[in-house]
Amino acid sequence: MLDIPSLGDHSGTMETRSFVEMAEANLKEAQRQLDKAEKDHRDGSIDDHRLDELRRLREAAAEDLQRCIKES
Repeated sequence: MLDIPSLGDHSGTMETRSFVEMAEANLKEAQRQLDKAEKDHRDGSIDDHRLDELRRLREAAAEDLQRCIKES
């Protein structure tokens, strides 16, 4: 089961840190998937469209992390 912090008051540092930590974990996973996809693309296992999807996913995760840091 996922540990998802409350969406209520965001003034507590513990709760804010949890959002930042979740965003960091999401970025790390998106980067892992992109790294694998780039290798798979070089090997011909996935097409350009799928690689582009994973690049956009990684970009969105990075933007989300920046937003979480800014709001903390």
